[in-house]
Amino acid sequence: MNEIRNYIDQLLSNPLVDRLLYIAIGIAIVTFISYYLKRLLNRSIKDNASKYRARKALNLLSYLLMIIIVLQ
Repeated sequence: MNEIRNYIDQLLSNPLVDRLLYIAIGIAIVTFISYYLKRLLNRSIKDNASKYRARKALNLLSYLLMIIIVLQ
């Protein structure tokens, strides 16, 4: 059991693994929030053209946030 714990500690002390974990968590959070907001938009906006524009804007914002997370 100590061997596994030591391996995990060594893995988490690596800056590359730390960075990849940060990116993965950030992208997961942005994806979850984007999905939730799209569902809210679908319920609240009735006009199809407005709904389309709102989803496109939300997608663009989500992609920009993901790029910022990766580049930081």
